[in-house]
Amino acid sequence: MKKVILTFCLIITMSCCVYSQRPTFAQVLNAAQEGDVNAYRWLGLFYASGEGTNINYPEAIKWFKKAIENGFNEYSSIGDCYIGLNNYSEAISSYKKAIENGDNNAYYGLGNCYMGIENYTAAIECYKKVAYFDKHAYSYIAMCYNYLKNYSECINNYKMAIDNGDTSAYLMLGFVYGDIERYQDGIKYLKKAYEIETEERPRILSRLCLYYENIDSPIEAISWFNKAIEYDVTEGYNGLAHMYFYGKNLKKDVNEALKLISKALALDENDVFILDTKGEFLYKTGKIDAAKKIYNKILQIEPDHYKDNTSTFFELIKKSL
Repeated sequence: MKKVILTFCLIITMSCCVYSQRPTFAQVLNAAQEGDVNAYRWLGLFYASGEGTNINYPEAIKWFKKAIENGFNEYSSIGDCYIGLNNYSEAISSYKKAIENGDNNAYYGLGNCYMGIENYTAAIECYKKVAYFDKHAYSYIAMCYNYLKNYSECINNYKMAIDNGDTSAYLMLGFVYGDIERYQDGIKYLKKAYEIETEERPRILSRLCLYYENIDSPIEAISWFNKAIEYDVTEGYNGLAHMYFYGKNLKKDVNEALKLISKALALDENDVFILDTKGEFLYKTGKIDAAKKIYNKILQIEPDHYKDNTSTFFELIKKSL
C-alpha cells in the first residue's frame, strides 16, 4: 500500500482557559485527576503530541473521550490519534462523527485517511470541502489525481494551489511535468521552486539536471549543472561531463569529462547512473574491457538495473557480451 505522509497536528481552542499561561504536563495531569473537564482536553493533547511525556495515543484517546462526555467535540483529535496508530477504520469513524457535530475541519483528516487506504476519489471529495479556506487542499487534491494518473486535473489543481498562495506547489508541479516528460514546463516551475524552497535545492537541482539532459543540455544548462556541483549533486557532474565528452555547447574535452565522473563517484562510488556514464565513456574511447567491468559492477550493485532503465551504455555493451 502506498504510504502518504500525514501531518499530525492537534489544535485545541479552549472555551474557558483556567491557566494564566500554557500549563505543564504535571499541572494538567493533576487537574484532570481532580475532575477539571477543561484539563481533559489538554491532557489528551499532551499524550498525543508527547509534550512533557511520551507519546501515548491510547491514553490520549481515553482523555479525549472524557472531554467528549463533557460536551467537547474532540472526535477529530481522536481521529488524529488513530492515524498515529495506523487504524484507519477507527480514524474514519471518528472524523465522520466530528463532521456530524459541526467540525468541518475534520474533512481534512478524513481525506488523509482515504489517501492512506488509497481511496483517492473519496479523498478528493473531502479535500474539496476545505479548499475554500485552506490553500494546501488543492495540492492534496492534485496529489490524489496524480495517483489516479489524471495528469490534467493534477496540473490544474497544483496551479490553483499556486494561485491561492501555496508556494510548495511549484516543486510538486515541476516534478509532475517531468514524470510526463514535459521537461520545459518542469524546468519553468522548478526554477521558481529553487528561489523559494532553499532547503530543497539539492533535490530541485537533481531534477533540473535530469530535465536538461533530456532536452539535449542547451547552453543555459551549464550554469545549472555548476550550481548542482556546488551542492555536491552528482547529476550536475554527470550533465556537465556529457557536455564536455560530446562537445555540446562546450569545447570537447574527454579528460575533463572523466575527471568530473571521478569526482561524482568520490561522492558515491556505487551510484549506478554515474557508473553507467563512466562505462559509456570508457566504451566510446575504446576501453572495452574496462567498460565490461563497469557493467558487471552495476549488476552487482543493482541486478535488475537494466530491466527498468535503458541507456546508451547498455545498448553499446550488449554488442560485446
